[in-house]
Amino acid sequence: MILQVASAIPEMLALILLFILLVLSLTDSTYASRRTGLFTSCLVMATVSTLCSLALVTYQQMADPFPQGIYSMAIWGQVVTMLTVSLICTYSLVEIYPGTSTRRSFRIARTILWTLFGIYFLMCAFNHLHHLLFAIDDQGMIHDGVMAWMPKAIYFTQYAIVLVCYIHHRKEADHGFHHAMLLFPFVGAGIALFQAVTPYMLIDGIILALLLLLLFVCCQRQRVHHDRLTSVGSREALSAIMHRMIAAKQPFTLQQVSLLHFRHTNRRFGLQAGDALLREVAHAIQKVCPNDHCYRFNGTDFVILHTHLPNEESNAQLDALRERFTDFWEADGVRTHLGVSFAQVSYPNGGDTAEELINNLEYCQLRARDLPDSAVVVFDDNVRQQLANRERINDLIVSSLSTNRFFLCYQPIYDASGTKPCAAEALLRLRDEDGSIISPGIFIPAAEENGSIIQVTWMVLGKVCEFLSTHKDEHLPPISINFSAQQFAETDMCTVIKRYLDHYRVSPSQIKIEITERVFTEINDLLLRNIHGLQEMGVGLYLDDFGTGYSNLASVLNYPIEVVKVDRSLLTNEPDSKANDLLQALVSGLKQLDVEVLIEGVETSEQSHRMQNIGVDRMQGFYYARPMEEKDFLTHMAKNSVA
Repeated sequence: MILQVASAIPEMLALILLFILLVLSLTDSTYASRRTGLFTSCLVMATVSTLCSLALVTYQQMADPFPQGIYSMAIWGQVVTMLTVSLICTYSLVEIYPGTSTRRSFRIARTILWTLFGIYFLMCAFNHLHHLLFAIDDQGMIHDGVMAWMPKAIYFTQYAIVLVCYIHHRKEADHGFHHAMLLFPFVGAGIALFQAVTPYMLIDGIILALLLLLLFVCCQRQRVHHDRLTSVGSREALSAIMHRMIAAKQPFTLQQVSLLHFRHTNRRFGLQAGDALLREVAHAIQKVCPNDHCYRFNGTDFVILHTHLPNEESNAQLDALRERFTDFWEADGVRTHLGVSFAQVSYPNGGDTAEELINNLEYCQLRARDLPDSAVVVFDDNVRQQLANRERINDLIVSSLSTNRFFLCYQPIYDASGTKPCAAEALLRLRDEDGSIISPGIFIPAAEENGSIIQVTWMVLGKVCEFLSTHKDEHLPPISINFSAQQFAETDMCTVIKRYLDHYRVSPSQIKIEITERVFTEINDLLLRNIHGLQEMGVGLYLDDFGTGYSNLASVLNYPIEVVKVDRSLLTNEPDSKANDLLQALVSGLKQLDVEVLIEGVETSEQSHRMQNIGVDRMQGFYYARPMEEKDFLTHMAKNSVA
């Protein structure tokens, strides 16, 4: 009796270990995934298998009469154990083929695994007829059958399948799984030695528990600290080490490397090539900074942590990285340049907490993106003041939505003759707490960044509709309103516009929506649905800032654009300049597409006459009228006949 109880000690320990792993796996919901769900299934089935083994030992200790359920317990215990091993092997295959579960070799290996399990399941189900696997005598003792070797043969075959797949695809396997495969032979040797010394011990449960512990430590937990795609550290690992270093008051420096316009790279070469380029960038960073830690902070952002304040070495490494990005990048048959920007912040000068440091680093990166490629923005007192001003503007925007510090000005737009206003543009202004006017170039980017631009735009639409409705008798011309790309990402954009028009009883033809080509950066079904929804509603589209950025005629050809607003950068004081020739060719081409051309920034009579000679349809600028508040705008319109 004592010997039988002692033989179950490893299974009892296994049950405790499995319970701990199961609790950790279920509570670690932050990193939940299908792979985590598969691992949890392995833990559950291993626990059931161990319980079956313990129940079998308990039944065997019971006095006569012999328990009738011991045979079924033995059969299903064997099946559950085999099922657990099959699940563990399947989980291992997923670690070997991360994100590529549709690969042919993965499907073949998985099919073989579960075919072997199916064969064994059938053997167990009909064992009571042939007793090939085992038999139980009247005393409850289990005796091996002629095919008792079959379970071990299947176990070794399944392990061999995993090993072969790992050898052939080890470069694709997750970082932590390499450690698991290196440690597995030592764990196996230890278990074999233990079984040889104590042959009476039941160790099926402890074997499963140790395997799952190995996978949990090497794969499940390591995945939190390593980026699967690039094998560098993860954002969670960066956060953890920052908190430890801050707690120890140890100075350090963060340098962020941010790839620019990488969506275009993915669109041009495909996601697989894009992933290969990201791996190549991560490898280059580690090569340039071998003594520092590299982390993948976001999709295309990497952070290097130097365990010291900036010095000659870290500055030299940053210069080497900048130099590297001037050359081509090659990966997966692709050869291309990659745009990049850099940001730097240090502890303790750049912030007291990890959250503050990251916030300051991201602000530096945001500023660096607006500068030429390979620009570096270092967080210093000047940047700190700029950040404080930005946060003040953000607070002012939020409070101004309720305190009515926003107001509108209207700038008339004149027809080709330059004598009659034919439209107007609504321009948003913001009054500071001291009464001064804040430039739209300051608060509009801030509103776009913090997401309040959507609410601000609806406020502008409401004010314009109310203005048109209140002054219907003045027969005001159509008024255009600037919409951001974020607005077109709203599923109910057209519905909200129609609601405002219906509420104020304003004709859709009275409202024009101005957009820039940034709206067309990401073409998707929602964008197309919103654009065509405006067309069906009768709300016209203006294309603003044409002649800057990525200007091309594709936007005009593919979408229902009524008016193209040509940027003032093409308007010069030199009649024979290349810009003037380009403008003339542009006007001619757009006219053939039945699209009107509006030139912005007309400030002199000479510019006005030259634009008329070129053939532009509309003109806007200080020469005709400056932006005016409502009262002055109404007076101006009353003095001029409206087209």
